[in-house]
Amino acid sequence: MRDFFDAVFGDAPGHLLISLISGHQGRGIDDQYWFELPSQMDDAVAFCTEHNAEDVYFSPALYATKSATKTSANALYCVWVDADLADPSTFALAPTISVETSPQRWQCYWLMSEPITVSWAEAMSRTVTYSNLANGADKGGWARNKLMRVPETSNLKPEREQGGLIGWTIDGVVYTAAEMEAGFGAPTLLDVSVGETPIPDNLPDRATVLAKLNPDPDILRMLSVPPTRTWSDTLYALECALFREGLTAAEVFVLVDHCACDKYSRDNRPSTDLWKDVLRAEADPNHQTYDTPSAPPPLMEVTRPVMMPEFLNPEERTQMGGENFVDRYVAWASTKTRADKGYHHFAALTILSTVLSDFGHGTPRYGDLGLNLFMMIMGETTRTYKTTSKNLMLKVLQPLEDQDRFQYEIPGDVTTEGLLLELSERPGRSSLFVRDEVQQMFADTRGSKSYTSNLSTTFTELYDGTARGRLRSTGTNKKTPRVPVTFSMFTMGVPDRITSILTPEDFASGFLARFLYYIGVPEPRSKDTDRLDQAPLQEITVEDLGLKELRREIAAARFDWVRRVPELGVSLPIRCETATWNRYNDFISDALDEAERSDMPDMIVPSTDRMTKTALKVAILLAMMDGHDQVTMPYMLRAISYAEGWFASLVQVAGMIRASEWSETVHELAEFVIKSGQVEWGKAYRKFMARMKPKEFTELVSAAAEVGLIRWTQDSDTRKRYLERVA
Repeated sequence: MRDFFDAVFGDAPGHLLISLISGHQGRGIDDQYWFELPSQMDDAVAFCTEHNAEDVYFSPALYATKSATKTSANALYCVWVDADLADPSTFALAPTISVETSPQRWQCYWLMSEPITVSWAEAMSRTVTYSNLANGADKGGWARNKLMRVPETSNLKPEREQGGLIGWTIDGVVYTAAEMEAGFGAPTLLDVSVGETPIPDNLPDRATVLAKLNPDPDILRMLSVPPTRTWSDTLYALECALFREGLTAAEVFVLVDHCACDKYSRDNRPSTDLWKDVLRAEADPNHQTYDTPSAPPPLMEVTRPVMMPEFLNPEERTQMGGENFVDRYVAWASTKTRADKGYHHFAALTILSTVLSDFGHGTPRYGDLGLNLFMMIMGETTRTYKTTSKNLMLKVLQPLEDQDRFQYEIPGDVTTEGLLLELSERPGRSSLFVRDEVQQMFADTRGSKSYTSNLSTTFTELYDGTARGRLRSTGTNKKTPRVPVTFSMFTMGVPDRITSILTPEDFASGFLARFLYYIGVPEPRSKDTDRLDQAPLQEITVEDLGLKELRREIAAARFDWVRRVPELGVSLPIRCETATWNRYNDFISDALDEAERSDMPDMIVPSTDRMTKTALKVAILLAMMDGHDQVTMPYMLRAISYAEGWFASLVQVAGMIRASEWSETVHELAEFVIKSGQVEWGKAYRKFMARMKPKEFTELVSAAAEVGLIRWTQDSDTRKRYLERVA
């Protein structure tokens, strides 16, 4: 094995990628290990030897960073081909190294006697591959980030005849670039440039283009599920796949614009950059065979006007484990409604919290951490299907309730006293408060309605784990005891109405800082989105098998934990492994650093601090759902990956609240000036000085003047400034 690696890499510097199959995603090659060459060559060989009873892969390219992307691959010293059924003797030039991965199946290498570029090596590998397709060469086995099998390890594919390690032979012949081109032909370099072709004026309708597509699952996944690894590669693979379907450049552009892997809209870059990317894929001779990335664990679908932070590195994104309950719920719910998948993501987490928080709690040093969650989903129109998403969630939960032991849902129209009475009679138990049109509840708390008085204070106390019990007399004293509770909320509302009611002070403190937020985006209206589908006959005459399986899964998890706790109402401590806890603390620092770098730190930092606690809760819930009483690294990494989307939504909602308050303040100033006709600058500032500094007031005046509400003048003699209404 050491001889093989020495032959391929020599003393070349770079990062060597070794990969294994974890089993979390079927036979996906998803475990990555990195070794820096040449200093860690012995370690790489020792690692492969230790795992030689497994499927072990390596990349013939060395990388500039620990990231297995095409752009990071920066050094190659050979030409490689996944020859598959093509016998090495059938190539125009004999390979330097031949590896028999299984009987009559091959991988081949042509070692070079001179330096070569990565682009040339990849292009030549493609040329050599295509020269021998007739004999069975794998036409997809030449990309620069291709993974090849390591000799002296095993091939565990079911169809392989077992017995012995993978063998290899070397004949010592090395080649120059000129000799390779003479034998196989000059390669067509795959780095394609595009001209200045403008975006067409009359782009086709997106719904019409979608209707032309075959329902290819890989294409649908790349269109709808954000990548967890490399945005660039996924977007390019999607574009190439769409061209293979026979679409035009304009049609491809319409589909990929603002899709789940569109890095250009994510980064607020101009649409012309995306158009050039589409043209590059169209012109690339590689687009007919460009590899489709293996499906990553599906996360929430995200369409945001703000950039998502990256709290995980690329290697960690491969270590989050396989499909979980959240993924399965989102997949099922997405077959029932066109609702934004982010709603289903929140609903799935709410189900886990409601059912499992009866049985476990986190263990930070300051005290027990309940596993309750406060969720708020928002959408502008009925076409976001907020209520439908809520109803699907309750379809899973409601059959799990029973009169004696498990009563979860609390109606959203309950009074404060009624809520506290209900909770005080169920100490230590999990409850879910569901409220539609939550903006009305916020508005009521600002008014004089007695039944909503102190509601926000009450919710804050409930989030933190206690409720006021019944008033009791003890001798001459009256006492209101505190009752432990696990109280979750799932609320819905319209974003512009919610953000017009709330202020930055509301957002940064109290119970609003405890929410996770998500603003859904409806699909553009079309005949296809207007369509109402009938339920399949199977679901009408028998039952919804997907729903049945989700209920069975969560009920089985609950039954397992019921047997573990000493009694209902008493939860168990769920701790993290040491390395997992350390990684969680790194995440806290990263998230707070990101919040402090924002232009709204006063609003963002308090909510971000709470959000990091929510990530810990979710990691615990994911572990408990799999029956574990300790949180290992994959669960924490998955929770942190979710937090990237939560943070982006947090910034979005905070920005809307600030913009709404700013707009109101601009109009407040304008009304004050218009009513007075003319007011001296200092007098006007005194009206606002409790809320803003002089510089901020100047910005306020400028904003009101820019929209034509007021103007300011200066007396040439006294030098005093005045604000005046515009005639």
